[in-house]
Amino acid sequence: MTNLDSELPNVTASKVRLADAAAWSRFTQIASLVIGVGLFLSGLVFFFAYNWQLIHRFVKLGIVAFLMLALMLSIIRVSMSTLVRNVAISSMSVLVGAFLAIIGQAYNVEADTHTFFLTWALCIAVWVFIADFYPLWLCFLALISIGVIPFFFGSLWCFSFILLYGIAWLAFFFIAPKLTSIISPAPSWFKNLLITLVFGVATVAICDVIIVGHWPNIILALIVVAAIINMALKNKSLWFYTLPFLGGFCVIEALAIKIALKYDAIGETIILNIWIMIGAVVASVFAINSKRKEWKKQEIEE
Repeated sequence: MTNLDSELPNVTASKVRLADAAAWSRFTQIASLVIGVGLFLSGLVFFFAYNWQLIHRFVKLGIVAFLMLALMLSIIRVSMSTLVRNVAISSMSVLVGAFLAIIGQAYNVEADTHTFFLTWALCIAVWVFIADFYPLWLCFLALISIGVIPFFFGSLWCFSFILLYGIAWLAFFFIAPKLTSIISPAPSWFKNLLITLVFGVATVAICDVIIVGHWPNIILALIVVAAIINMALKNKSLWFYTLPFLGGFCVIEALAIKIALKYDAIGETIILNIWIMIGAVVASVFAINSKRKEWKKQEIEE
C-alpha cells in the first residue's frame, strides 16, 4: 500500500530543501496525469450534458459501463506504476457516480441527494481500501459527508454532531494505520485539511451561538479550538497557529452582525467594524510573525 507522499520527494520537517530537476520532472508527470484524467472525465460529462436528449438511455449506460470495464481490465492486466493504477481506480470511482446518475435520470428513480451520494460511496468503498490513495480517500470522505451531514440539520445540537463526526474521522485516520497495514499513514496535507475543516466547523458554531443563540454547541466548539491551539504550539505549526486568528476575524464579523441587527445601526456598525478589523489584522500579522521568528530561532539553536 502507498499514498501520494510516497510518490513525491522526501522532505523532512526540520530542513526543507529546494526541489531539484528530478523533483520538478516527477511533479510534471503527476500533474500531467491528473490534469489529463480530469479533462477526460470533464469532457465525458459535457458530452452527455450536450447530447442528453439525442442519446438513448442504453447507449448512455453502455458508454459509461464500457469505460469502467476498460479501466478495470487495464488495472488487472496491464503493468503500470502505483500512481497510474491509483489514478485509474479514482477515475473508475468517478464513473460509478456518472453511471448511477444516468440510471437515476433515465428511469426516474426519485432517490434523494443523500441516498445518491451514500450509494455512490458504498459502491466504491472496496476500491478505496484497495487503492489506499489519499486523494481518493478525500473523495470518498466527501461523498459520505454529503450524504450524512444533512441529517444533522434542524437539530439544536447540529454543530456538535458535525464536530463529533469530524473528530471521529480524524481519529480513524490517526489510529487505523497503527492498527492495520491495509491503511497507510495519512500524508500531512490530508490530516491538515481535515483538522482545518473541523476548526472551520467549530468557528461557524461559535458564530452561530453569537447570532442565533444555539448555546449547547459552544462547549464542544471551544474544546476543539483550544485543542488546535495547543497542537499548534506543541508542534510549532505556523498554519495551525494562524487558524485561531482567522477564526477570530469571523467571530468579530458575527458580533458586528449581531449588534447591527439588535440596535438597527448598520452604518455605524460597518464603520466601527472596519476599524476593528484593521487593528485585528495588524495585531494578528505582528503576533504570527513574532511567533515565526521565535520558532525559527529555537530551531536554529537546537
